Amino acid sequence: MKKQSLFLLCLFVCMAMSAVSQITTVYRQGFEASEATTYTVVQGSASPQTAVAVAGSRALKLEHNTTGTMILFDTINLNNGAWQHFALEFFHINNVDPTTCDRSSLVGVIEVKRPGVDNDWTKVTNNFYNVVEGAYSTDFFDRGSFCSASYEGWDNMTVSDNMWKRERFDFDVFLSNQSAVGRKLLIRMTLMARNSATATTAGWYIDDVVLKASPDPMITPMLSMVDIPAAYAYPS
Repeated sequence: MKKQSLFLLCLFVCMAMSAVSQITTVYRQGFEASEATTYTVVQGSASPQTAVAVAGSRALKLEHNTTGTMILFDTINLNNGAWQHFALEFFHINNVDPTTCDRSSLVGVIEVKRPGVDNDWTKVTNNFYNVVEGAYSTDFFDRGSFCSASYEGWDNMTVSDNMWKRERFDFDVFLSNQSAVGRKLLIRMTLMARNSATATTAGWYIDDVVLKASPDPMITPMLSMVDIPAAYAYPS
């Protein structure tokens, strides 16, 4: 029984490693000083800061101002025909009170566009939201926007590293009807305008933005000793 359990465990680990090895990181931006800047501040004000960071020493802060702040990530090429599954992952903190925005239902918004295919931007809503692989905000699921109400503790004006949340959005369906030849993706993030001239320290902090691609579904392997009970006792 011990040998059988150990064999099953090893087989599961090998399968998990194989699945992970098929995943390609197509785009990464961690906002560190040593990295190339692969995004553009289109509107408002956004800059790397050192108050909080997931890894390294810097994260990007989108300022909450009366004009709104928008960043556009560089065009991401996805012209590998083997890729069928695509996931956007990032960490963030948004401590902007929705009542201080022009439209309380829209605060921190993500949009995507397929260059050469779409004329307009598509707002990323719960249709793209991976509620299993990410942190999962019921507030975002309902309104399609991130703000201080999205997670417990985000209403604190003093940000800290224990406030970071990891999100994941899947674009498999969005990109499925596009030929791999010339397939590209644009992503932009917008912090909507403040409805008052009163200064605020609130903002949208973003770090470790990654777009991954894979020929197979990207499911995080879960190893459970409950499924392989005898593995606990090996070796005895």
